[in-house]
Amino acid sequence: QIAVKILGVEGLSATYTVTPARTLTLPSGTEILMRGILRSEVQEYLTKQFGHFVNNPALTATTYIRISLFGALNKPGFFQAPASVLLSEEIMKDAGGPSGNVRWNKSTIKRGDRVIVDGPEFALAVQKGMTLDQLNVQAGDEIELAAKPSSALFWRIVAALGAVGSAAYLIRYVL
Repeated sequence: QIAVKILGVEGLSATYTVTPARTLTLPSGTEILMRGILRSEVQEYLTKQFGHFVNNPALTATTYIRISLFGALNKPGFFQAPASVLLSEEIMKDAGGPSGNVRWNKSTIKRGDRVIVDGPEFALAVQKGMTLDQLNVQAGDEIELAAKPSSALFWRIVAALGAVGSAAYLIRYVL
């Protein structure tokens, strides 16, 4: 999606969905071809295109990406995020921030079955304040924050090992 705002022109200011044919359909039915336009070029390109309908449009264009945020988060789910938003800001704003057991160095960004940003790079992206656009995040990508193993699991394993040890001791000395 692309949110377009034109100063003083309410009729054309709207959030447009890019069609599968890579076009934007204006309220008049006119289509603007978007094929081959990079997100970094959208505002300049649309300013020229809307210039056919409005004299010298003062236009802002914000591109949005549909992503999923899962894992060690307070509110995981699917979100529409501006491409220019910081990865860390998106984690905080829409997903409610990381839970207390996040492992930044194990977190990933995946596109289908392929990891496009691995753990160390993910941690660095958060630390340096990189945007989704800088990380080449695309619609449908999954951002997963890895969680540290639960301490309860650790104590269950210790208890099980203790029980096995105690049983072995009893068997040895009782028999």
